[in-house]
Amino acid sequence: MPLFSEQDNPASFSPHLLTRFLTYSYLLSFNAWLLLAPIVLCYDWQVGSIPLVESLGDVRNMATMLLAVVMIALCLHCLFSLLVRARM
Repeated sequence: MPLFSEQDNPASFSPHLLTRFLTYSYLLSFNAWLLLAPIVLCYDWQVGSIPLVESLGDVRNMATMLLAVVMIALCLHCLFSLLVRARM
């Protein structure tokens, strides 16, 4: 198993569970955005490249919520389209 340092993955070394959860959730939306628009793509994301999300009032949580809403909407659309096709 590799040994990571705090510089490699600062979220994992945070003592607060909420900070780890919010940061990892934001990283999902950040990476999804990089797939769509790689304008801020960097070869080395470490140390303070992406600051930790430490509170619920952080604006970056809106990106996480937006990703969650879009993913739920896509799942519901797929489910309803499958139900419509099953009725035909």
